[in-house]
Amino acid sequence: MREEQGFILVYDITNQASVADVKPLYNEILQNKFCTQEFESDIEPTSFVLPLVLVGNKVDLKSERKVTTCEGKELAKRWGFPFYETSAKEGTKVSDVFDDVVGQIVVVNERMRSKEATVDQNRGMMSIILGCLEYIEI
Repeated sequence: MREEQGFILVYDITNQASVADVKPLYNEILQNKFCTQEFESDIEPTSFVLPLVLVGNKVDLKSERKVTTCEGKELAKRWGFPFYETSAKEGTKVSDVFDDVVGQIVVVNERMRSKEATVDQNRGMMSIILGCLEYIEI
């Protein structure tokens, strides 16, 4: 999990217990990605950079719904991630989910490259300065 770049957490809208099953997975992702102690499920990870999408699946089974849209939206809002309701059977919004998480991955990777470039530039500048100080022999 530590090497993965993005995550899609999916629960079944016809099974209330599946929402509870998503919470430990979320904690496990945070532990593995950020190498930290156990997180509370209700943590607000606004300081984390983590491409993740929360998905309620099986919207094609509306008559069997046990988890409301509001419950899913609230959990996603609390965690700070996008929320979708999909139907894998019918293909409803499935591509939107993948587009979103891939877009998040691209943004994170661009930020990382930008930070690495800045660090490399700063290292190069420090080498030049240190070289000049050695030359001047202060």
